[in-house]
Amino acid sequence: MAKADFGKIADRITKAVRIAKENHDVVKDCFVIDLGQAKRKDKLVHQLEKYNDREWKIRRLFIFDGEGFSEIKLK
Repeated sequence: MAKADFGKIADRITKAVRIAKENHDVVKDCFVIDLGQAKRKDKLVHQLEKYNDREWKIRRLFIFDGEGFSEIKLK
């Protein structure tokens, strides 16, 4: 992924969750976002916290960036 864009990240998660359920009857609900050496932005974290406002819900979301590995607290 070229940059840490919430829309693109959320769309990729949603597609993975939907395809796993519809095509394989599998629940995919834990994800890791790898931003490489870039640092996460507060705006992105706040947007990701609200990911479950969408139709396809997930249980856990982690982010890996230049500052390390941490969990996003989903609301």
